[in-house]
Amino acid sequence: MLFGSTNQGQLFCLDARTGKTLWMDETPRDRSGFTCTVDVGSALMALPSNSQLIVYRPVGSGFTELASLKVAETPTTYAHPVAAGNRIFIKDQESIILWTIN
Repeated sequence: MLFGSTNQGQLFCLDARTGKTLWMDETPRDRSGFTCTVDVGSALMALPSNSQLIVYRPVGSGFTELASLKVAETPTTYAHPVAAGNRIFIKDQESIILWTIN
């Protein structure tokens, strides 16, 4: 399976062998353009360029959103988030931000 985000901010999942869309998010989101998607073990993190991190778990023919939060003060982020244990590093236009998850 391949996971990603459309330029409208919709999360999606494709069958890697056939290219068939398995599911697509219908949640209205800000148009985000560029999105980094990272596998963090039991979940996925999607970080659109609008700095709104989405943590979700694929479930059957869809997903469960676990969290959504603004992770940077600048209007855009373009680097992949980095997960290390219970820490997430976010690079925005001006700095590197460390989030610690309890």
